[in-house]
Amino acid sequence: GARVNTFIYVYFTDISRIANRLWDLPVSAVGADCVTHPGNLNILLDGPKRLGRGFGIVDARTTRLEPIEDLTRKLDRFAAAEWPVCWIAPSAALEFLPYPNAQAKMRRLTSAVQLVTGGTVSASAGR
Repeated sequence: GARVNTFIYVYFTDISRIANRLWDLPVSAVGADCVTHPGNLNILLDGPKRLGRGFGIVDARTTRLEPIEDLTRKLDRFAAAEWPVCWIAPSAALEFLPYPNAQAKMRRLTSAVQLVTGGTVSASAGR
C-alpha cells in the first residue's frame, strides 16, 4: 500500500523520438539532459502538465562554469510552470569532475535558481 514516486531521467540522447512514450509511462516525473541535446528543453516544456519535470541544464562533462545569465535565461522559461514538481540538475552525474569543480557548478546552479525564484528554493543534493 506504499505510494512511491518514480522519476525517469534520460541522459545523452535526443528524446524527440521517444517523448510520447515517456509521457505514457507510469511515472511521477520525466527529465532529460538539456545540454547534450538542447532541444530536449522544449520537448519537456511541451509535455503534459500532470507529470513533474527534470531539466539537466548544467554540463556534467566539463569543468567550465556556465554563465549565470545563461542559466537564469533557461530557468525563466519554466519558472512559472505548474508541474507537480520540477528538478533542476546537471546533465548527468558529476562523478568525472574534480570535487571542487562539481561543488562550484552546484553552487552556481543554486544561485541561478535563487535569482529566478526570489530566493526561495528547496534543494536536495548528496555529496
